[in-house]
Amino acid sequence: MFWDHEWVGDEQEIGPMFSSCRKMFECLSLVAATDFDFIYHDDDDDSLLLSKKRERLTEFLSLDPDGSGGPARQYWTCWGVAAKE
Repeated sequence: MFWDHEWVGDEQEIGPMFSSCRKMFECLSLVAATDFDFIYHDDDDDSLLLSKKRERLTEFLSLDPDGSGGPARQYWTCWGVAAKE
């Protein structure tokens, strides 16, 4: 679960990040095995890296379609990287 202080008092204030502990560890193992931050991207970042970030984020979301790739998808994609469709 996550708590977002920006949404206090709204239905989006608290939400699931992963569907299970097992899926959380699968997703976080991918994060640990990647040598770049694929969740966050800013206009000042290397634009050539953005396509790699999108690929890795897509893989991350697909590992847990009932958690990170489902109810928590908006959370994981709000940091500047959109998953591939």
